[in-house]
Amino acid sequence: MPRFTIRVDVDEPAELRAVAEWMDRWEPKLPFLSENCGCGCHVYLYDVEGPEEAMAELPGVVLTDSDWSRGEWSRGRQPE
Repeated sequence: MPRFTIRVDVDEPAELRAVAEWMDRWEPKLPFLSENCGCGCHVYLYDVEGPEEAMAELPGVVLTDSDWSRGEWSRGRQPE
């Protein structure tokens, strides 16, 4: 399953709303969703492992490159 990282600027209400709605829909179906790894005052960051359909429903602007998305960091999870 793909890994991806979500990055949301707190100053972007449309992005915050879109990601909140996405999480409501997809969180129960995701094998992995990290807690917010961002500072919370400027940015929210979430590492996710989930189906391609889930990633495709996110606005492209919130997807970002990370060690997690490149498979270089496991957060203690074993490769599948």
